Amino acid sequence: FLTNGHITFGSFNNRAKISPLILKAWASILHALPSSQLIIKATSLSDEQSRRFLLQQFTSEGIAPERVSIHPYRPSKFDHLLLYNEIDIGLDTFPYNGTTTTCEALWMGVPVATIRGGTHVSRVGSSILACLGMYDLIASSPQDYVDKVVSLAGNLKLLKGMRTSLRERMMKSPLMDSERFTRGLETEYRSMWQRWCASSGAPLGCEHKASPAEIASIISSGEDLFQSGRPAEAEEVFLKALDLDPENVDALNNMGVVCAQSGNRARAIDYFRKVIRIDPEHADAHANLDEMLGEASGN
Repeated sequence: FLTNGHITFGSFNNRAKISPLILKAWASILHALPSSQLIIKATSLSDEQSRRFLLQQFTSEGIAPERVSIHPYRPSKFDHLLLYNEIDIGLDTFPYNGTTTTCEALWMGVPVATIRGGTHVSRVGSSILACLGMYDLIASSPQDYVDKVVSLAGNLKLLKGMRTSLRERMMKSPLMDSERFTRGLETEYRSMWQRWCASSGAPLGCEHKASPAEIASIISSGEDLFQSGRPAEAEEVFLKALDLDPENVDALNNMGVVCAQSGNRARAIDYFRKVIRIDPEHADAHANLDEMLGEASGN
């Protein structure tokens, strides 16, 4: 914008992902911002007939062809990423979201707006943005998508800040925390194996008792989920830990905290009391229980 004097949108997703629904949404955005431009890049658009057909679709929506710039495949990864320097805001596709393209855009400092659907392929965009805390760019409908994009386009100060901070923000997010991801994946593999071993068809000698270190790793992953604002998922992980060790005080205390946050005081109190019965010196459980009882009495 600072160079051209107008907002430039962009989408480098596979051409097959540009559905009639999302194309209409893009046209609505361009209508709302008459000076804006759109860059589309896809491998299949190396074909002239494909480019012409796509432009005709925009024309049928009232968008002049000169407002849409179409780029074919670029063999150089450097040249491909360099094109993001010409874009202010990335536009995700729907109902099939982008994945690599969204990550590349964010890495290059370009915020991406997406629509959250009901299936895996239409929730990838929202999952990526949620890892960066960019909930304001996750739309619930095509109209909400249009509104959010137009609003962002009017906030040049925010766009400038995103351009200089998104890469660092991405690097610090769970999205690039490979160690945490691997620990979580290992926990799920172990859980699947234990469930299978517990089934009636498991061969003799398959049973495995989780070690304290394994249980501690499970609890740690639950605490990460809770800290990142995903209490429901954290609760599932803590319950898995309790299946393996019903008297694990850390898992019990964490369950009490989850219940307290959700407003289930009675259940929270039960968990904290159980911790204290097992470990009378557990300071966190005592403090949490005192707080719960104080709230219950109005003190």
